[in-house]
Amino acid sequence: PTFSFNVTAVNDTLVEGTETLTATLSGALGGSINAAQTVASTDITETDAVVFTISASASPIAETGGSTTFTIDFGGVSLGSGQSASVVVTPSGSATDGVDYTAFDTAITAALVPGVSYNAATNTLTFDGTNYAGSSFAFTVNALADTLVEGAESFTATLSAPTNASLGATPAASVTITDDDTTT
Repeated sequence: PTFSFNVTAVNDTLVEGTETLTATLSGALGGSINAAQTVASTDITETDAVVFTISASASPIAETGGSTTFTIDFGGVSLGSGQSASVVVTPSGSATDGVDYTAFDTAITAALVPGVSYNAATNTLTFDGTNYAGSSFAFTVNALADTLVEGAESFTATLSAPTNASLGATPAASVTITDDDTTT
C-alpha cells in the first residue's frame, strides 16, 4: 500500500531564502518501511523580497526648529536570520548637506541600531536580518538656522544601488526649508 499527503507552505513576510522541508518515515507498526524510501525532501521557494522606498514626514520645514524624519520602508517584509540587504542613501538639492540641515552621515549614524550599519564613504546602509527584525529604518534631519536671506531651499534623499533588494515607486523624498530671515 502507498500513502500520500499534502503540505501547504504558509506565506509570511520574512525574507529568508529557499527553505527545505524533509519528511522522514520511521516506526512502522504492523509492517515495514522500504529503507530506500524513508526520506523525501522538497524546497520551498522564497516569494518575499525587500523593495526599498523612502518618505519624509514633513515638508516644508522651518529653518529654525524644523525637522523631518525620513523613513526607508522595506515593502512590508523583514529580513530573516542570515539574510541581508543594503541601499545607498544620497543627499542632494539646493540646500547644503551639513550646512543648511543636519548632515546625512550624522543623522543616519545617530539612528543606527544593532543589525544596521552605515558606510559614510559610500553612503551605504546595510541591514543584517540576524540582528535586525525591522521592516523599515528611520532617521531625523534637522534644519540648521542661519542669518542669510536666501529664500526657500530644498534637499532630497535618494535611494540607489540596492543589494539583495530592489527600488520601489518612491526612491526619493524631497523637503523644502522655508527661510525665516529678512532684510532690514
